[in-house]
Amino acid sequence: MLATLNKKLRKPEQFLFVGAVVVVLTASFLSRILWLTTFPPGLDQDEAVNGYDAYTLGINGRDHRGNSWPLLLQAFDDWPPVLLTYVTVPFVKVLGLSVTTIRLVVALFGCASVVAMYFLGRRVGLSRWFALLATLILGLAGWSIYLSHFAIPPSPVPFFVCAFLVVFFAWLELPKSLSWKQRLLWGGGVGLVASLLTHAYSTMNLHIPVFLAGAGILVWLVRPHLRLSYFMIWIVYLLVAGPMLWITITQPQKYNARFNEITIMGRPNVVGNFKRNYLQYLSYRYFFGEGNKHPMYQMPGVPLFPLVLAVPFLVGIGALFYRTGLGTKHFLGHRPVHFTELQALLLLFWIVLSPVSPALARDSYHFLRSVHLLPVVVVVMAIGAERLYALLTKAVHKQLALDMMGLIVLINVAVFLAYLRQATGRYPDQLRRYFNDDLGASMRALLEEERCTSRVVTLQITQPYIFYLFYAQRKPDQQLYESLDKRIKIWDMRTTTPEQVDDIQFASVKKEDLQGMMTVYRPIKGVPYSVYLSAEGKCVLFRDF
Repeated sequence: MLATLNKKLRKPEQFLFVGAVVVVLTASFLSRILWLTTFPPGLDQDEAVNGYDAYTLGINGRDHRGNSWPLLLQAFDDWPPVLLTYVTVPFVKVLGLSVTTIRLVVALFGCASVVAMYFLGRRVGLSRWFALLATLILGLAGWSIYLSHFAIPPSPVPFFVCAFLVVFFAWLELPKSLSWKQRLLWGGGVGLVASLLTHAYSTMNLHIPVFLAGAGILVWLVRPHLRLSYFMIWIVYLLVAGPMLWITITQPQKYNARFNEITIMGRPNVVGNFKRNYLQYLSYRYFFGEGNKHPMYQMPGVPLFPLVLAVPFLVGIGALFYRTGLGTKHFLGHRPVHFTELQALLLLFWIVLSPVSPALARDSYHFLRSVHLLPVVVVVMAIGAERLYALLTKAVHKQLALDMMGLIVLINVAVFLAYLRQATGRYPDQLRRYFNDDLGASMRALLEEERCTSRVVTLQITQPYIFYLFYAQRKPDQQLYESLDKRIKIWDMRTTTPEQVDDIQFASVKKEDLQGMMTVYRPIKGVPYSVYLSAEGKCVLFRDF
């Protein structure tokens, strides 16, 4: 085996390809595994609840509100999906609860998504070089690196999208000669991966069932030997994802509370708002422009994809429409429909369907809610690049085609290096206020101050109680569950938070309330979460703007 490998590596092209794979994977992996605690700095409340739930589940099998291995986690006034937290449980159990541990999980998902992209590229018919180009585009994409450092439910979605499409397209290509038992096993595998993707993020609750239903029509018409196997997909899917979907549908006021708050449904001009939102997620601005201007969701001045990929993307879309047209012609002419023609239609269906769920929310250009679209966009770009290479080689000259592909690679590398420079430089400074930088040190200072007779944490911090639980690594018990059930309204009159946990009170604090108090802790850098002490021994953790 080693002799065969050595013989292959002596070929210049094979050696070059292996070297390119090593470089792409090394750059992709390092950019995801390094800087876990500094990019972004601090900790977001959704990350904190993910980590603390993993911590409590590892102790007694209950989330921090006392629910035993729930289908959805009870977090704040929302019920987020369970997949990321459940995967995080063994990591926290072995490595301990920390920012590094919980972000390591999504970093590994990010690395896995890069590898999965190569296999997806090969599955959709790309040559190995253009499958590697798709891997490079995803691996060096700033949005993917950012997700790999942000321990929230959408972060594993790119990996599971790639995994699902690899398995689904492999199933769609199964030959008639395969036994019905093997086809059923494949169907069960597709249903399982589809279920995991659904459990990853709430936007998948609509997307995956609709996609499977649409694909079922095609299977019924042009792949009759897969009909029984298709039913197996649904059986497994309903067994694994069905219970979660059922409680979401039957108890929307409880389990859809967050959606009910942000949706356009029930508000004026629903159709107009939906149309506007939908088109935003397929627009030039979203893919190649400024996108979401909020620095927490997108680095200012850096698009999701470099502009040089716009032409390959359009060519790729054109290629998919062309293949779909051929498939339609073959179907209407009662001729066999080729697998690549089915695949093209399904990729287009995925793209057209992807903006539906995020378009139902009021937010604009929210890439976290549409992240399931982006891996398929990468695949389309690689398809377009390969088609463009073939056209230039045939119509002009192969050297020009190589130069064009080289330019695409170089610009992606340049944008990647510029992104890393910002990610390790000025960008974290813009993120500090959103990720509560230095709150951990301030919280520890509050807890360790021996002169405190009472402790108060300001409600300027979003859901401050979860940071106390996270940084104190408070062991779960019945007293904790009862204190978390005693909630008060905060400033927006919709969100609630606990009034007190242990001896920590959570209350509205104004600057004038601190007059006469001495500062016992103030961070040198980061967001100024200072700890104040009164003469009577009252300690207050306050955010100084």
